[in-house]
Amino acid sequence: MTALGLTRALAGLLEASHTAPFEQLPCLLDTAAKEAGAGGARLFVADLQEGVLREVTGMGLSAGEGGEECRIEGTLPGRAYQLTEIVVSPRGGAYWVPVRDGTQRLGVLQVEVRSRQRGQAR
Repeated sequence: MTALGLTRALAGLLEASHTAPFEQLPCLLDTAAKEAGAGGARLFVADLQEGVLREVTGMGLSAGEGGEECRIEGTLPGRAYQLTEIVVSPRGGAYWVPVRDGTQRLGVLQVEVRSRQRGQAR
């Protein structure tokens, strides 16, 4: 992942996201991550009670159909959300990046460092 590749991917994401509906956000994020040299990206948003993070898939009425869910308490993504700081998975395969709107916590972005191998779990 080079600085130039990251800059181009981020610029493309920002430009495309201004006119894209919310349902397209997961695809835009994943594409930008891959263009930047990462394995991919997934967005998780917190529920109103701040008990779980739910993956935004862009499918279904809630735009989360078929997505994963993880507890906030006691998990790496939850730690990134609670502390609002980047958390690296122990094996180094992913980064959990907090997503905020000003000071309000919204969720986390999972960025995979390398491409998943066929048959490898997320």
